[in-house]
Amino acid sequence: MKKLKILFNVSEAALTAAVFVLVTALVPMDIILKLVSQSVINGNPCLYDALISVNVSTMWRYVVPFVLFYVLYIQKYDLNSAIVIRRKNVRNVWINSQINMVVAAGFFSAYITVVTLVAGYLMTGKVYNWDEKFSKAFMATGDIVQNRPSLWLFIIATGNSVAFVIEAFAILYVSGTLMMIMWWFTNNQWAGFLAALAVSSFENMAYMGFLTYYYKLRGNIYMNGVQIWRNILYPLILCLAVSLVTTVIIRRKDFFR
Repeated sequence: MKKLKILFNVSEAALTAAVFVLVTALVPMDIILKLVSQSVINGNPCLYDALISVNVSTMWRYVVPFVLFYVLYIQKYDLNSAIVIRRKNVRNVWINSQINMVVAAGFFSAYITVVTLVAGYLMTGKVYNWDEKFSKAFMATGDIVQNRPSLWLFIIATGNSVAFVIEAFAILYVSGTLMMIMWWFTNNQWAGFLAALAVSSFENMAYMGFLTYYYKLRGNIYMNGVQIWRNILYPLILCLAVSLVTTVIIRRKDFFR
């Protein structure tokens, strides 16, 4: 909590408010556009469908760019030469930036989860309807879903209960760390920002990739349910691997320019 408070104190109040307003507004807007407005064609949606939609579409289109921009501002302050000289060594500087990234990703993934749960239920009016005819799941598979996934397990896996949070955290953390490592090596903060957005956009538009796409819950949830390895364990291992690899490969850096 103390670290989170410090992060918010570093950023401008107006920037913080803008990010929260945009994220809070874009989630229900995307649910309306992707699900509610197309219910006649694609079937009646429910909260479960809203979680999938936010995870598949809203996260990389809107949430990742705004959150990364916010983190960029925070990290720019933390990599200032006046702050850096207080650290023991270069590796300690990187570890501190990683802690900031974990705190930011954890907070925003939890926040997106709450917004999605509230907006998803209010926009669709149902928690679960995959066992009904003319639901979105029925229209996608041609049959009703027999085994209802646990809502809490489902939330964890989608990244926005546990699967949704984990996937949201992984997407934000991996994208943010990619941004930071590119910034570290190129000395250009915007190069890192654009590289992270490019990787996220490419993987999601090409429907392939192991950094921000592979572990997402998609339409296959109707048939396969939440897969423990793919939707929960893999993103956690990925975050750990990214953290370890980047901490090992960082080199000396000149912060005084």
